[in-house]
Amino acid sequence: MRALFDGLTPRLEAARQIEDALDVALARRFNTFDFLDRSELGLSRIVAELLDVNGRHGQGGLFLKILLDKLGYSAQAGMESSSVVREKAIEDGRIDVFVRLGSSCLAIENKPYARDQKAQIYRYLVWLQEWYKEFRLIYLSATGEPPLDGSVTLGDLREHGTHDRFKIMAYAGAWPWDDEYNDYRLDYSLADWFADCQRNCGVDRLRWFLREAELFCRHRFGGEIVTKNERSTLVDFVRGSTDRMETAAAVYECWAEIKEQVVRAFYDALWRAEGDYGDGPWEGDWEYSDGRGSRGKCYWSMSKEAWSADREGNGTSIRLENDSQGPNGWFIGIHSPVALSEANANELQERLKSVAPTQTPEDHWPWWIWVDEKWRNWDSIIPALHKEIKEPGGITRYFVDKLVAIAKAATAVIDEIEGPD
Repeated sequence: MRALFDGLTPRLEAARQIEDALDVALARRFNTFDFLDRSELGLSRIVAELLDVNGRHGQGGLFLKILLDKLGYSAQAGMESSSVVREKAIEDGRIDVFVRLGSSCLAIENKPYARDQKAQIYRYLVWLQEWYKEFRLIYLSATGEPPLDGSVTLGDLREHGTHDRFKIMAYAGAWPWDDEYNDYRLDYSLADWFADCQRNCGVDRLRWFLREAELFCRHRFGGEIVTKNERSTLVDFVRGSTDRMETAAAVYECWAEIKEQVVRAFYDALWRAEGDYGDGPWEGDWEYSDGRGSRGKCYWSMSKEAWSADREGNGTSIRLENDSQGPNGWFIGIHSPVALSEANANELQERLKSVAPTQTPEDHWPWWIWVDEKWRNWDSIIPALHKEIKEPGGITRYFVDKLVAIAKAATAVIDEIEGPD
């Protein structure tokens, strides 16, 4: 192990120096998607445009055919007359991307960040079965996360005979644990589709765009932290001997556990970090809840006894949370298990504008914001988090300062709405 890393580290450093030199001439680390709308709606718009046979890309059904082939979906007879709709309105819901293929259809529910609504996927399946004899419903999530139990259950899927009709597709990477949804999970990601589209497209402008889209997915959702040149250096070195191959395989097998330990340790370090969060008394602590045989939900919560609570005693709180999709989607928000009145929710949103305008409010989340993009996905900054544990620096300071600013502003507002101590 020691020999592998002693030999690998200087080679990787040399490769990164080459990358720095290439950046001057080629700007290889520059990605257009860093400046575009990467919200769920923005990403859905890109997918819908590429799937549209009449889209401005001018490639007809090329990109749609590639995806249908990979899905093993023989609905290509309706491709020439196909149509694409974003936010397809159905009874009690909207499907993010809807492709009508004659008497069949392809539906995509895009979930790179957001949480499912109650019975959302179940309602979509029921509607699709009612209106189409043949369909495919793709659940597009960051690394292949399955729908939440409240959205659809395995029993629902089996009852409706959807084994071939419902599939889970990742943006990039792979869901790192075996679970009961393995049979529904595609071994093909959105990043793979962008790469296939690029290889089959002869237009330079489109090839460039598709390459940018692929790299964005692999870095943002797949947690990839090395460039092509760095990857080539690593591969060549590891393949140089059988001993290195065996050691690399052992490291790969342990990487998921290493990441989890680093994340847990950084939680603890962040909780110990000093910060004036305003008047207490505060209740709460870091809580790591192992999820459904997979990554768990992690959150840090601050609350007061006087703030409204449900029957179980869970009250309004200020939270730093990553929900159920692992440490790759951090946000800070006000969580209220007892839904605020519309007037109080509007007042909360208005008063907190000085901190930041809220994302679209959701059930029990009247106000919430994403953390900065570069610190949102902890999967891709594991080495930096490891350093922060012993030497707190910019990342720790960012989260503490952000929480302090929000806690001070929100506490005063919530006290007025729900009552002081």
